Amino acid sequence: MRKLFRLATFRLALSAVSLNGIAGLLILGFLYVNTTGIMESRVDQGIEAERRRLLEDIVAEDRGLVESRMRDRIVDERGSSRLYMLIDADGRVLTANFEVGRIEELPGEGMMAQTLVKRASDAEQVEARLTAFRLAGDLRAVIGRDLTEQAGFRLVIEESLAIAIVVTLLLAAATGMATSRAVVRRLGYVNLTASRILHGRIDERVPVTGSGDEFDHLAVNLNDMLDRIAQLMQATREVTDNIAHDLRSPLNRLRSRLELALLPNVPREELEDAVHDAIGEADALLATFEALLTIARLEHVAQPDFLPVQLVALAEDVVDYFAPLAEERGLQLRLGEAEPLSVAGNRHLLFQALSNVVDNAIRYTPSGGHVTVSVERGEGGAAIVVADDGPGIPGDKRQLVLDRFTRLDASRHQPGTGLGLSVVAAVARHHRAILAVEDNRPGLRLAIVFPSRVAGE
Repeated sequence: MRKLFRLATFRLALSAVSLNGIAGLLILGFLYVNTTGIMESRVDQGIEAERRRLLEDIVAEDRGLVESRMRDRIVDERGSSRLYMLIDADGRVLTANFEVGRIEELPGEGMMAQTLVKRASDAEQVEARLTAFRLAGDLRAVIGRDLTEQAGFRLVIEESLAIAIVVTLLLAAATGMATSRAVVRRLGYVNLTASRILHGRIDERVPVTGSGDEFDHLAVNLNDMLDRIAQLMQATREVTDNIAHDLRSPLNRLRSRLELALLPNVPREELEDAVHDAIGEADALLATFEALLTIARLEHVAQPDFLPVQLVALAEDVVDYFAPLAEERGLQLRLGEAEPLSVAGNRHLLFQALSNVVDNAIRYTPSGGHVTVSVERGEGGAAIVVADDGPGIPGDKRQLVLDRFTRLDASRHQPGTGLGLSVVAAVARHHRAILAVEDNRPGLRLAIVFPSRVAGE
C-alpha cells in the first residue's frame, strides 16, 4: 500500500475521486433536503387549507350536526390520504377514520406534529402529519395527512440518490484515472527528455503536441531554456577556443618581455621598455577579461534594474568625451539629429556600449572623415545611431563582427581584442534592443533600436 501511494497516478486519481465524491455528496444532499422540504411544505399547506375549509363549512353549534358533518366529510374522503377525528371535551373520540395509541399523542391546539397512526383499512401503523384546532363549541377537530405516499416517494429518492452517489464515485474514479494517466504521460515525456539530455543527448527536446494547453506551454518554455543553455554552452566553447587562440600571442609577448628583463647586463633603457611593454600587454589582457566578464554578467542578469535614460544627454556626453581623440585624428565628430527621447535602461552600460561604437568609428575612419551620433525616432521606438564615412564592413561580415574575438583582416594592425562590438551586442540584448549594422554609403551605420514604448512620446 505504501508503494501504491508513491505513484503519482494513484494519488491524482484518489484526489479526483475524493473531490468529485464530496462535491457529488454535497449536491445530492442539497437536492434531497430541498425535495423532502418541499414535500413537507406541501403537506402542511394542504392540511392548513383543509382546516380553513372545515371552519368555513362547519359553523353550527349543534353537537349532533357537527358530528354528522364530520362523518360526511370522512365518507367523502374515503380512499384518500386525508385524516379526520372529532373529539369532545372529555377526550372521547366521536368519529374518526384513524386511531392513535394514546390520546396524548395527538398535537395540541394550533400545533403541527408528526406521529404514528393506524387507519381502519391498514393493519400496521403509518406515519402521519396532524394538527388540532377548536371546531365548534367544546369540540376539537384533528385533521392531517397519511404520509405513506410521501414515505414511498422519499424511499425512491433515497434509492435514486444512493445509485447516483455510486455512479458519481465510479465516474469520478474513471475520470481521475484517465486524467492522472494523461498528466503522468505528458510528464513522462518531460522526464524521458531530461534523462536523455542527462546521458549526453543534448539535442533532445520535449515534444509539443500542438494542443496549446499548459503542458505545451511548459514544453515550449523548457525547449527555449534548453536552446538557451545550448547556446551558452556553444558560446563557452567558442570563448574557450578563442581565448586559447587569441590570448596565446599576448601571453607569449608578455613572457618574452619578462624574460628580457631577467637577462644580465641589460641596459636600463631596454629594461624600462621591456617593463612598459609588459605592462601594456597586461593591461590588454585585463581589458579582454573585463570585457568577457561584462558580457557574462549581462547574459546572466534575470531582472535588470532600469531607470529612465535621456538619450540626447547620453549622446552629448559621449561626443564630448571623444571630441579630443577625434580632433587628434583629424576627424569631425558631431551630434546630429537629436529628438528628446528617453528609454528605460542602465545609463552606465549604455554609455559603455555607445563609447565602444564611437571608438570603433573614430579608429577606422581615415583622417578628414566624419562621425555623427544622432538620436532618432524609428518605427519600433527610439534609436541611437552612430554613422561614419569610413571603409565600412562587407555585407557578409556585418553579423560576424558581433561575435567575440572577431577581427577582420583590415583591423589586424589596429590594437584591440575583438570584443568591443560583442559588448555592444550584449548590452543591446540586455535592454531588449536590436543592434542593426547597415551600410552608410559610404561607411558604416550602427543603430541601437529600442523596440519598447518610448517614455518621451
